[in-house]
Amino acid sequence: MPRVNYAHLTIECLDCDREVLNTASKVRKALREAAAICSLHILKEGLHRFRPQGLTGYVLLSESHISVHTWPEKGFALVDVLSCSSVQIDSLIECFRQSFSPKSIAVLTHTRECSETSFFRKVS
Repeated sequence: MPRVNYAHLTIECLDCDREVLNTASKVRKALREAAAICSLHILKEGLHRFRPQGLTGYVLLSESHISVHTWPEKGFALVDVLSCSSVQIDSLIECFRQSFSPKSIAVLTHTRECSETSFFRKVS
C-alpha cells in the first residue's frame, strides 16, 4: 500500500472580534493568507453567509483544504487545515490570531504517515 503523509490541524479561536467573524471579505482574506503563509496553492474558494449571522468559507488547495466556520454571536471560529505538504503551524496560528483577534486559541494537531499499520479501522 502506498504511503501518504499529511498534517491535519483543528484550530479553535475563542472570544474573537465578532464583527470580523461576520465579515466575508475578512474571513476570505484570512483563508488566502493562511494558504500563502504555508506556500499552498489555491485551486478554488467559496464562502457562504448564514442568516442572521455566521460564515463558512474554504480554500480548496492542490495540497487539500483550509476551511473556517464562524459563530459571531459566540465570538467563536473553527479552522480546519488538511495538507499533504508540510505546514508552518506557528505561522498558521499567528495568521488567525492576527485575523480574528481571539483572546485564546486551542489547537489539535495530527500528523501521519499512513501505511498498512494505520490505526484507522479498515471497513472494507
